[in-house]
Amino acid sequence: MTTGNSYNYGLYSDPEFDKFIADAKKMPADADRDALLYKAEEALFGEGGFPVSPVYYYTNAYCMKGLSNVGYTSMGYFFLQYAVK
Repeated sequence: MTTGNSYNYGLYSDPEFDKFIADAKKMPADADRDALLYKAEEALFGEGGFPVSPVYYYTNAYCMKGLSNVGYTSMGYFFLQYAVK
């Protein structure tokens, strides 16, 4: 959601949010960085509104009764190469 980010399709721009994120990127992972990211989250989703809203959620419906060794990837795909009934 930072200004100029190629994944910021809605072209959202907030200098305060951008500063929080830029500062957090320079810090090691610790409580201070977490506090800064919470401030960024408040700037993004606070009183000013909600700049993004999901329109569609991907879902998978499946039945696997009696099937074992079914693989499931982190990308949401099944692979049945080693499936056993």
